[in-house]
Amino acid sequence: MPHYKLTYFNLMGRAEPMRLMFVYAGVPYEDHRIEKEQWATLKPKTPHGQLPVLEEDGKELSQSMAISNYLARKLGLDGKDDWESAKVQELMGCLDDVKQAFRPWMGETDVAKKAEIFQKVEKETLEPFLTRLSAILKKNGSGFFVGTKPTQVDFHLFHVFNWWQQAGMAQGAVKKHPEIVKFVEKIENMPKIKEWLGKRPKTSM
Repeated sequence: MPHYKLTYFNLMGRAEPMRLMFVYAGVPYEDHRIEKEQWATLKPKTPHGQLPVLEEDGKELSQSMAISNYLARKLGLDGKDDWESAKVQELMGCLDDVKQAFRPWMGETDVAKKAEIFQKVEKETLEPFLTRLSAILKKNGSGFFVGTKPTQVDFHLFHVFNWWQQAGMAQGAVKKHPEIVKFVEKIENMPKIKEWLGKRPKTSM
């Protein structure tokens, strides 16, 4: 079995979906976390000056989506065929669109403006997104977004919903969709995932 090392900050952030994938698949890996003060020294040594970085037997791979896609194929989390794999990528793209819509909110420091931006994004982008996701879950019928088994997009979406829950964000919007609530409960109660959620480092994001 290859030796995997996943390097990221001591945060959930972009690395957490990959950590969840390793945990679910039962594949050992080194969860290498660095503190922010270590970054200036490490940055020039990374492939593209960014984290996360995945090492496999000394080979390095950067960019979070490249890492996620690679691990999905290696860990059997990319769907059963080319069509399911494409549908996974479709949803990954939709999730990225939502994340992009939230960028102005994340960068705003004025409390009143931040609240105004959030309300706008929630109404115009998030609510329609959750409605579509709920319909996909209902139609698919397995409790997962693509096919009958978990794929990488399930762990990316679960991470977002789980982080919102911890941060007290958008909970009203999520609770309007019972299918999504059941999805979150399904993932968080998987034995290996439940164990990880109970023991992972407690971080703000």
